[in-house]
Amino acid sequence: MTTRKSRLRENRKLETRVCAECKLPFEWLMHDGRKPKYCPPCKYIVSARKQRAATYIHPCTCVQCGTVYLAKRKTGKYCSPKCEQAYRYRNGVVDLTCINCGTIFRRCAADAKRKKIYCGRECMWADKIKKAPRSNKFAAVRKWFSRFGRMSECENCGYKEIPGILIIHHKDRDRNNNKIPNLAVLCPDCHALEHLAENKKNWNGHQSTDPRKIAAREATKQRRERGEE
Repeated sequence: MTTRKSRLRENRKLETRVCAECKLPFEWLMHDGRKPKYCPPCKYIVSARKQRAATYIHPCTCVQCGTVYLAKRKTGKYCSPKCEQAYRYRNGVVDLTCINCGTIFRRCAADAKRKKIYCGRECMWADKIKKAPRSNKFAAVRKWFSRFGRMSECENCGYKEIPGILIIHHKDRDRNNNKIPNLAVLCPDCHALEHLAENKKNWNGHQSTDPRKIAAREATKQRRERGEE
């Protein structure tokens, strides 16, 4: 049984055409009546050339070599990366110190005027996220604590033998409030004692909002009122 796709495939004809760009013959499987002017490699070259001609339309003068070239914006300064590097290093190089890792590296004299200098992108991002985590979600905050050594010892008793068992404690008991001043790193014993004191005082803010637990709590309260417990 033949299908429509198989019949169309059988009706296609292999035709030899000459590329208008490279002037070389190429074979094309004719279908839908289309007759390409360019071979597949030249098709992308011509498309990129047209796109570049439509994008680079602003004439600018290179500040290094004085060449007039076409740029995307009117504020273009350099005709090539080579001219940009030559212009930046026209005053020589200086030794700089990374403010994150302390590594000594060499850069152009213009970079020495910056307030913050890093040896690379990794040090730049590491210094930025040291101040605070990227998100206020608990998983991101715990990862931030672990990355910068905040999960090393208990803040109450100083326990640090096995850092993997340390817990991040919310001081105001609100698990959605993951701001740094509201968090404390405690060991399991200190964390349990912290919440045990609240349970003895019957602190209402610590009670769960789960409907099943609320129903069980109300049933327990009624039994206590009747004197059954």
